[in-house]
Amino acid sequence: MKRVVIIIFLTNILLFAYSYDDFLLKTQAKIYPKLILLDKKIDKKLIDGKIQVGIVYDNDDFFTALLIKKLIKSMYGNKLDGYSFKIIPINMLNILNEKLNIFSYLYILKSIPDRLKTLSLYVKKYRIVTFTYDKNDLQYGFLFSINLEKKPILYMNRKALEKEFDFVPSLFQIVRLIDNV
Repeated sequence: MKRVVIIIFLTNILLFAYSYDDFLLKTQAKIYPKLILLDKKIDKKLIDGKIQVGIVYDNDDFFTALLIKKLIKSMYGNKLDGYSFKIIPINMLNILNEKLNIFSYLYILKSIPDRLKTLSLYVKKYRIVTFTYDKNDLQYGFLFSINLEKKPILYMNRKALEKEFDFVPSLFQIVRLIDNV
């Protein structure tokens, strides 16, 4: 009986979870940490002396968040160019209830528009650099996304770029700045 309940539960999770492109996930897991190193204010974003990256997921995407963590850890380990590096999967509802910022950067998986809008307010309040899985989520005010076209294209939301964000000039040679998604 327990097995039947577990199978039904897992089937429901898989049916309602978003689908993700494995190649895009691997590409993002490889490139997003490198973009962190292009942040001129990286030292001001350290939390307890570490770069802390949150992977924000909805309930159904917990295993996707763990996969991304595993991919990043396999490529970079616990150090990112001399900085201690920590990856923390966090449920979307939990981060929306946070009263303090405990993240240097956020990687945001797919979610419903209302939650993304609320998360964008949290991100703006704490001036967190954000990376999204889905390019269309840049419309909520997030900063970076990678999309697969003929080759991987790095998008940067011009409207989300504020004075508080300061990147090395060479970044602007490789990104495609967009105003509207």
